Parts: sequence; C-alpha cells; structure tokens
Amino acid sequence: MKNVNRVRVWAQFIDNRREKGSRGDLLGSNPHSNAEGRTLHHKIFEGYIFNILSNFENNYFFWTESSSELKISFILDKVEGTPPRHKFPRRGESPDFNLISISTRYSDSCFILVADIYTFKFYLFLDDLLEGISYANLDPHFILIHTYWPAAEFLPVFRRHTPYWVSSTFLFWHEPSRNLYRICVSCREPIPISLTSPVVNRHSLRIVPPMEKSFAFISHHEGPPPPRRKDMTSCSFRPYWGLETWFPTCVVYVLSTHLNYSLVPQYPRQRSIAWVSFGESAGNVFYEEKFLSKSMIKFKLLNHATLRSEFVLVLYTEKGGNLDFFKLLEPLDFWIWAGLGIGFLVTFFLICGISEIKGNIGNALFTVFSVLLDQSQHAPKDVGNLIFPNKTTLLITTWTLTLSIISTCYKGDLFSYFVTETPPKTPDTLEALSKWGIPITTNTRYPGYREQMESTLKNYVLADLAQGDDPYAKLYARLADKTILLTGKVNYIVLNITQNLPLNTDRGLIKMPQTFASLSDKRLSDRMKTLMSRSNRYFTQEKPNFGGATSVVSRIPWYMDNNEYTGIIKKGLAKLWESGIYENWRKKS
Repeated sequence: MKNVNRVRVWAQFIDNRREKGSRGDLLGSNPHSNAEGRTLHHKIFEGYIFNILSNFENNYFFWTESSSELKISFILDKVEGTPPRHKFPRRGESPDFNLISISTRYSDSCFILVADIYTFKFYLFLDDLLEGISYANLDPHFILIHTYWPAAEFLPVFRRHTPYWVSSTFLFWHEPSRNLYRICVSCREPIPISLTSPVVNRHSLRIVPPMEKSFAFISHHEGPPPPRRKDMTSCSFRPYWGLETWFPTCVVYVLSTHLNYSLVPQYPRQRSIAWVSFGESAGNVFYEEKFLSKSMIKFKLLNHATLRSEFVLVLYTEKGGNLDFFKLLEPLDFWIWAGLGIGFLVTFFLICGISEIKGNIGNALFTVFSVLLDQSQHAPKDVGNLIFPNKTTLLITTWTLTLSIISTCYKGDLFSYFVTETPPKTPDTLEALSKWGIPITTNTRYPGYREQMESTLKNYVLADLAQGDDPYAKLYARLADKTILLTGKVNYIVLNITQNLPLNTDRGLIKMPQTFASLSDKRLSDRMKTLMSRSNRYFTQEKPNFGGATSVVSRIPWYMDNNEYTGIIKKGLAKLWESGIYENWRKKS
C-alpha cells in the first residue's frame, strides 16, 4: 500500500544531561517500528491542518531549578509520497492527510501538543508544562500525553494535582499497550478510543463526556447554598420558592441539574473542575486583569446574560418655602413679557404722536393707562362718513383687544399656580448638574475590602469615563468627586430623609439639603421614587436621557476560568438567555 500525504511527527524531549532523547512514533507510520504495532491513526484528524509547535528555543517549563534543563521539541520529519499540492483539491479528491495542500480558509487548523512523560523524572513536571503553555497564551485543541503509566493509575493523580487553564482535550497514549484513551478530571475512569471506529473523529473527541456529581464539582462565586429539598433546585412557577430566588441562583441550580454536576465538594479536599463568577461589575481594571494581562490563570467571558444596569437621574426637592416674586412671572414666557414691554412703549409713543388732542404729559399717560386698565373714557370726534375711525381710536382698540386676551390667559395660569404646586426647575443634563451646588447621591454599591461598601458608580462607571484629558473626562471626574454613597437600605434612607435626620454615607453622617440628586441604577431608583412619592413633602423629577450620547451604564457579566468545561457552561447559559427564561427570572427576582 502506497503511503500518500502521510506525516510523521516526532515528539522529542531533549535533556541536556543526556546524549539522546526518547522518541515516540505517535502520528502516522514509523518504518523502523514493528509493522504489527498499533499507532495513532491519522484518520482521527482527517481533513484538518496541523500546526505543530516548533519553537525549539522556548522553554515552557515554569520551574527554573531542575526543569530548566529540559527542552521541548516537535520535529516534523517529512511528508511521504508525492509532494504536497498547493491548491485546493477537486471534488472527489480527499487525501488521507492534508498538511499544506488545503489552506486554512478551507479547513480548520488543529493544534496538538504532545507531552512525552518518558523524560520526566517526576509527575509534577506535567503541571509545570501545562502552567507554562497557559502563561504563554497557548491553547491547543488536543494535548496528547505519551507515557508508560497505566491509564487507571494516571487518572487519579491527574485529577488531584493537575491545574490547567486551557480548553484542550486530553488524550492518553499508553506506549506499552499502544492504546489511546480520553481522560478528563470529571471522568470516573479513562475512556478507551477504538481507532478503527468510523464515528471517531476530531469533533467527537472534543465532546465533553457526561459528568457525574461525585466527580464533577463546579464552584460558583457567590453561588447558592445547598438546597434544603430536591424540589428547590430550580426556579419554577412555585411562588413559595421560585419567585423569591435571585436569578443567578436560579441559573446555577438549573445548570447543575441539567449538566449533572455538584455545587459543593463530595469528598474531602475535592478540587473544583471549573470556577464560574457573576456579580462583579466590569470596568477597565476588570477586563485588563481578567482577560488582557499576561498570567498563568486564564478566564473566558461568557457573552450571554450580561446584566446591564442603566443609572437614572432623579432630583428631589422639598415642597414649600420656594415661592417668591419671580413666581408671578412664570405663567408667561420670557418673549411674551418682552413683547408686552416693547408693545407698551411703542403704543405709548404712537398715541402721543398721532393724537389730535395735544396736552401735557400727564394727560397722555392718564389716557394710555386708562386704556391699558380697561378704564378708558376716550370719546373720539365725529369722523363723518370715513370708513376707518381716526388712527388713535384704531390703535387703542387693537392694543386693548390684544392685552385683554393675554391678560385673561395670564390670570388663568396665575390662578392655577396658586391652586396646584409646580416643581421647581432643575438641571436636565450632567453638565448642568455639575454646575449646581446640590449633592449627588447614589445607593448602588458592592461589598469591598472587609465587607466595606463601595460605590459602583464612582469606582467603576465614572472612574472609567473620567480617564483622559478631554472635557467629558473632566466632567465625569467632577461628578465622581461630588458623588456621595448612601450605605443604608432604601427604606431607611427614605425614612431619615422625610424625618429630616442625617444619613449614613461614605463621608460620615450627612443631612440632606432641600434639593438633592440621586444617581442610582433603575431598580433602586424606582424603589426610592415609590417610597418618596408616599410622602407629600418632596417633588420627584426623573430626567430621561440626561447623559446625552454617553449613557451611564454598569455591566455585570458572567465569566469563568478557561478549561474544557467552559463550552458547556457557555451553551447552557446561552440557551437560558435566548429562550427568555433568564430574563423572566431576572424580572421576578
């Protein structure tokens, strides 16, 4: 049988203290090995391009004392048979193994890391290798462990000691028996893989085996406590439990039940196979530390079910004590008052100029004011058969009619101002709010160091928006300096405000002035507005779209450490979110 397009990949670990490293024929056929010996057949990875790690100088071991002498090398020996083709094959042509002939735009690449434990003096070197490739931002599709250890003895040690932050699928190649196994930390025992089975391919190997609660423990940050009864492991229509459960708790219960993993350790010193977190506000520091900084521990952001909380600006003004002379001017607009003043002067001079009765200034003023006050006794002369009366009468009649209409509207509006109280004018934008001398309060908080309450608005939202030297950044910096965190519960805050008592804040005890602003997330803002509306002492004014183009929003995403279980958690969370179940739980919690 002619070997066409077959690749021999040698995994060789070079120990500087040895003259010759070990060699293992793992992929393809070895002409020097026993012809009857079983090899890892390349058809498992048929149709995919292999990106073989070939950085001979890099040392991915983390320790520096003994392991620094070890080097990892992956040698691509040759392509047997005909030279590789550099174009996409025609339909019907399906070579057994494609290395260079198919471009990555036609086929997915496959990255395999081969770990030969024959050269390891201790098993802990494998931990160093996995930590090293994680720190180097490598995430292979497969990690093939080549060793003489029996698979049944290797798996308990692997489950107990190996920390890894890669989403790789672990394969175990037992050299003495030439058998291939699928291993994972949630597996009860190694899963043998039949190389001759037609259903065995790359995608089937990547599927996570079914989990068991006794071996699969996933830790959830701020997760739920163990349920008291089995019927309390989900958020259903039951009003006595489901509607009173926090929606992330509902998600955790449902995922653990559906995927069959435990929420608490099942035996002493059991390590969690994954770590999921929800409840941390996302900011620049969050993204940089969790996802961008170079570190050994890697995290993945779960794109679905991110909680988006928009901050709402509400201004509270105490009723009474605000009436003054300028309230008399509020029924009419500024331009109407200006038009009346200009019209009065124009009418005055016109009457004085065109009147046929010439007298002193006192008589003229008396005549004008008598007309304006609807007390005019002016009797025009007989004009005979003229169509229009004299000019003075026409002007006075027009002015009297106009003034009568405006006066009637003004009297009605002024009466309504005395009957119904109107809220005072308050700033509508962040720019105007920063110029006012009123305090800005917020109640959106999170527990910080030693359970001390910290402001989400100041530490996450405004802190990120205030970065830079542009005018908007300076505006948000001023707002952050003026923001006061109210550390109490909403009902106690409203009670102290209505009773004119001081409030607990991050700056000590402070008594709220007659007018103050609240900038909290919509859930807390609506709760405070409802409680404040029950007291008739304050005006409540909500300012929609106060932020303009830049909205003040806080985001709380789901994220977890990177491993082979990240995908199933991500898919389960996505199904709950896309079906609308997640949003329904969130609204009812």
